Amino acid sequence: MKEALDSRIDQSQYVRNYGMAARTASRIVAQASTRQKNEALLAMAQAIVAGQSRILEQTTWMLRPVNSRAWLTRCSTAWN
Repeated sequence: MKEALDSRIDQSQYVRNYGMAARTASRIVAQASTRQKNEALLAMAQAIVAGQSRILEQTTWMLRPVNSRAWLTRCSTAWN
């Protein structure tokens, strides 16, 4: 029971930290010029293309049928 509670607290803190980071990032992006934003978007797109095989490798398991016990187990552990 305590482990489950600790897990929820950890998840809550994790989400809170990402929220604070997103807020900080939004303030920085708001001050950027259109050119800077476009350059950042282009760099992100290039990184996605460059890493597409790794991204697909890491996410292919999500495409398996939902009724698969292994898939459900992996999902539940991936999000915890």
